[in-house]
Amino acid sequence: MAPINLHIISGRFQNAVVECFGVDNSGHLLSTRGPFNSPVSITHDTQGNIYVGQGTILKIDTAGNGLQFHRGGGAQWIDMAPNQRTIYYSASNGDVKTFDIVSRTPGPDIARRCLGRNVRVLPEAAS
Repeated sequence: MAPINLHIISGRFQNAVVECFGVDNSGHLLSTRGPFNSPVSITHDTQGNIYVGQGTILKIDTAGNGLQFHRGGGAQWIDMAPNQRTIYYSASNGDVKTFDIVSRTPGPDIARRCLGRNVRVLPEAAS
């Protein structure tokens, strides 16, 4: 059987920590966990990269290397679009925005002054 990969956010009062790790079907730890600063949300792509919304968007590749994407207004709640290149996120002011992680450029704003908090991208309905 293929490994089951778990991505877990755990938080403590005042100091939140992201613990990202994988286990196989027998429960054996496949990788180590690591703390990150003040995470709000987490998502992943099909290549196994992890993205953490923590004011910035932090990309962690499968080798454990990190790359930060600084977003004006701060990226809080994030989710990956089905195209595997667009991240939807809520900014600290409640706007809902997009960011293209391939070209590293901002995409269109989805909603302004809407007090958005949690963002979830749903698959399109089959026609």
